[in-house]
Amino acid sequence: MSQTPFSPDRYRFLVAENLQNVHGCPSIVVDLLLDEYDDVVTACRESGVAAITPAKLLYAEWKVFRS
Repeated sequence: MSQTPFSPDRYRFLVAENLQNVHGCPSIVVDLLLDEYDDVVTACRESGVAAITPAKLLYAEWKVFRS
């Protein structure tokens, strides 16, 4: 696989947008998750993984600890 066509900032924005608009995560939670899992998000982008995949992963992480 090759790197996604998105810059790191754009990819991070797409992940954050998905978490907020699709999954309803509060913005403070999104910021915390993106900071905590920055290496995962970066690796996904560099591997060519669609931004929705790390968003789903981070959403699952949030749901586990929110429950």
